[in-house]
Amino acid sequence: MNLSKQQRFIVFAVVASIVLLVGTFNHLRDRREKYILSGDNQKANVDFLQEDNLEIVLNQPEKIIVHIEGEVYAPGIYELGESSRIFDAVEAAGGLTPNADRRRLNLARRLNDEEFIYVVSHDETEPVDANWGQEALVAGNQSQNALININYADTEDLKKLNGIGDSLAKRIIEYRELNGYYQQIEDIQNVSGIGEKKFQDIKDEITTR
Repeated sequence: MNLSKQQRFIVFAVVASIVLLVGTFNHLRDRREKYILSGDNQKANVDFLQEDNLEIVLNQPEKIIVHIEGEVYAPGIYELGESSRIFDAVEAAGGLTPNADRRRLNLARRLNDEEFIYVVSHDETEPVDANWGQEALVAGNQSQNALININYADTEDLKKLNGIGDSLAKRIIEYRELNGYYQQIEDIQNVSGIGEKKFQDIKDEITTR
């Protein structure tokens, strides 16, 4: 079959295009990488070309679990972000009831994982039942012979400790509000003005649980 010059050019162009497409496809297929990206509540498979040794990193936000009871509208267990504060837990629980005693609640304090929060009412004077967790005990109602919980004691309770005056008591509370709960009694030595000697004087009078 004799083809004209124009027809031969068209055939050549078509063949060349097919060869180019096949070569490009094979090249891309060899360089294709599959990655799985994880989000908060979803997963997606993403195919892309790894031309420059690209690396995709997606950080999973950390979570904490807290338990809140007392004068909130929806007491229960909630999952919050790791940098959450008490007001986040209160908001998750529907907010404070009109009977909640805000004076005994530091809404700005940062939360820890597995923490128990009890929001007391205006007319509560007795400690919360121990079944709710020792963290919920109101320090001001401890007996004279009981250990003072430095995670919940107010200024007056802390001043009952040997050698602790008004200034040091306020520093203990300020440190707690800024850094979160004391994990062990030795942590109180991080408070300015409380060294080894003063710690030895009060270590048998305090607790963090």
